[in-house]
Amino acid sequence: MTMIYGLTGAHRTGKTTLAQAVADRLQINFLKTDVSGVLAKIGIDPAADVDFKTRMRAQHAVLDALDAAYGAAPADCITDRTPLDAIAYTLADVRRESVVDEAELSAYLARAFDMLNRRFSMVCLVQPGIPLIEEEGKAPATAGYVEHIAQLAAGLVVDDRVSVMARIIPSRVVDLSDRVDCVIRAIQDSTRYASELRAGELIH
Repeated sequence: MTMIYGLTGAHRTGKTTLAQAVADRLQINFLKTDVSGVLAKIGIDPAADVDFKTRMRAQHAVLDALDAAYGAAPADCITDRTPLDAIAYTLADVRRESVVDEAELSAYLARAFDMLNRRFSMVCLVQPGIPLIEEEGKAPATAGYVEHIAQLAAGLVVDDRVSVMARIIPSRVVDLSDRVDCVIRAIQDSTRYASELRAGELIH
């Protein structure tokens, strides 16, 4: 069974760099995602504000692309994007004046949580802390917006609809090597948990 370990959190928090560093340390595959590329293909600028109906269309396209990438993973890997990120960015666009189809939103959330639980062995939240740097074609690196997404992601990793092991890197941990150590400990914990679960199933 392929093990997929995921990093989640706001943009510009170093998830991609961290995932690559963990992959190098553990000598596993790094599954890089390209959400901005997915949005560009359907004509949406990641830095632009859009109405909620457009956001839902975009986020379903993102989930389609992510699920295809996860399903094609040939071996154990770590990735810099999970379905929880897709949920966080979707919820960030819900405002009091938003016209939201509640049934559509509920179905989307159920799809994303199901994908996470089916595809992943562990998810680890990466919090803000490193300097924010703007990058063309990416979501704005505004400190308040990054914090908004980060807090949404923090709530999602402890949501009871998440059945995989979830860990949080403390916000004070910003050194890359220390962050790598945190993720590796989380991966080791998830591996032990999976082994114990299998052993328990065999006993029964």
